[in-house]
Amino acid sequence: MDPSEIGVPRDLEQLLTDRLAPAFETVAGVPVDPVVRRSHRADFQSDAALALARRLGRPPRAIAAEVLDRADLADLCTAAEVSGPGFLNLTVADEALAGLVAALATDPRLGVPVAAEPETIVVDYSAPNVAKEMHVGHLRSTVIGDAAARLLKWLGHRVLRANHLVDWGTPFGMLIEHLIDLGEAEAAQELSMGDLDYHSHNPGRPGRGNRLREERSPRRPLSRDLVSGLEQLAPGPSPRSPTGPPPGGAAVAFR
Repeated sequence: MDPSEIGVPRDLEQLLTDRLAPAFETVAGVPVDPVVRRSHRADFQSDAALALARRLGRPPRAIAAEVLDRADLADLCTAAEVSGPGFLNLTVADEALAGLVAALATDPRLGVPVAAEPETIVVDYSAPNVAKEMHVGHLRSTVIGDAAARLLKWLGHRVLRANHLVDWGTPFGMLIEHLIDLGEAEAAQELSMGDLDYHSHNPGRPGRGNRLREERSPRRPLSRDLVSGLEQLAPGPSPRSPTGPPPGGAAVAFR
């Protein structure tokens, strides 16, 4: 294999396609896609001879054999043979694989090209409800979402990470009221995140969280007033902004 050919790492299917395409064009008289794909009988196979048989009025095996005679595959394949009705079975040489791996090792981008037309992409992930206890589902969304964001950034896109913390107003207003009633010292000993979870999946289950909901429900209007006061002290955009993809961009959500 020509060292200059692997100066920039490329995939094997593309290399084989580039080697077979001139031979198919010579045999057919017009440009032909070699249709190279993975094979169960070899590393790769080409099916293009089958499609050319009717157009050229020749047996597909004869077309495939002539293509093999004309294709430059000596340094890329250890075996190249006609199989079945006219398939080209190709087995890649170990030396060719080693050359490609060596080229990947010296490439700072590991063979991954930068996107020709970078986009602005919003990735919405994690999104824990700050008024509830966290669970393993938040880890799943966070890990998958962050991996997607990193991959998109590596490809050269402008990535906007969005983390919507869900509506927190009433639960925190209720908590503030309860803290005022209990006093700081006692509240530090008594309260946990479970006391905020007024959207319990088992509303009939006895527990401190449900008792707190029952006790604080009559004072929800006051809780809302407290939250409104907090918002006036620190006005700003909603934590859910941006709500959708920017112009010319895309949005991906992991929940």
